[in-house]
Amino acid sequence: DYHVNVGYAIRTLREELPVLFHRDLSYQIYREDISFRDPVNCFHGLGNYKFIVQVLRLNGRMLFKSIWVEILSVWQPSESTIVIRWSVRGIPRVPWEARGLFDGVSEYKLDSKGKIYEHKVHNVIFNSPPKCKVATTVSDLVAAT
Repeated sequence: DYHVNVGYAIRTLREELPVLFHRDLSYQIYREDISFRDPVNCFHGLGNYKFIVQVLRLNGRMLFKSIWVEILSVWQPSESTIVIRWSVRGIPRVPWEARGLFDGVSEYKLDSKGKIYEHKVHNVIFNSPPKCKVATTVSDLVAAT
């Protein structure tokens, strides 16, 4: 039963995280008392976890006209842990904003039945494009080429 649940959790995460901003997750892989931690927040309970996902989806849709999650790698450093390295990319709704790019790692802890009881997000990096100097003269334009 444990290995079946772990396999189901890995498959579910691989399938659902890329479309996180477009449809709700199925929550069968999580325990009712799941805890969520990131560098700023800590929440407990499946109801709060669902709320966090809904707020994330809403903010993503408000700020970006197109947003998606790319799974970069999935591994199991131990029997009771699933680690996913991901990248969130988005095209902003306003043309003067730079494209959004966030990289991070999600670590999921599994109980003895293979259900997720903890989700930690860490190593989140916002990768903004390099700033460009505004050309104010013709010599600035020539120097830039």
